[in-house]
Amino acid sequence: MMKIWKKMTVRWKIDFLIDCNILLLILFLLLLLKFLGISISPFLPIIPPMIVGPNLFRRGRMFKEVALIMELLDIPLSELRMVLKAGRYDILEWNEKKTSITLSKLYQAIAYMEDQYFLTFHEHYNKEAATKKLAEKKAGTKASLATYN
Repeated sequence: MMKIWKKMTVRWKIDFLIDCNILLLILFLLLLLKFLGISISPFLPIIPPMIVGPNLFRRGRMFKEVALIMELLDIPLSELRMVLKAGRYDILEWNEKKTSITLSKLYQAIAYMEDQYFLTFHEHYNKEAATKKLAEKKAGTKASLATYN
């Protein structure tokens, strides 16, 4: 367990602790219902989506963050493949539905992208600031194309 904990990024550790808290809260509520004499069998089908659900939303958010930073910093997909040690055909495009990537590699991608963002802008990653910089970059590109034509 300690080897895995050392490999985990800070964001991954925080998400893991949040998931543990959700699981403990669910177990506490089930024990409370059992103590009050209420049958817990109707609630059993609801438990797996409550545990897996946050990971699905988190995965989608992480894909969008990596895509945003890749577009902002003009990082090619081949560089991301090299960092993640993925094969040429493992990641053909950066799409949440078409890319099958493990959660650990996704956390590695986020950590790499945040490091590249810090090296480029000398500030820690902030989604609002990154979105604003991307909009400025796109506006600058459109203005330069308009003056070129």
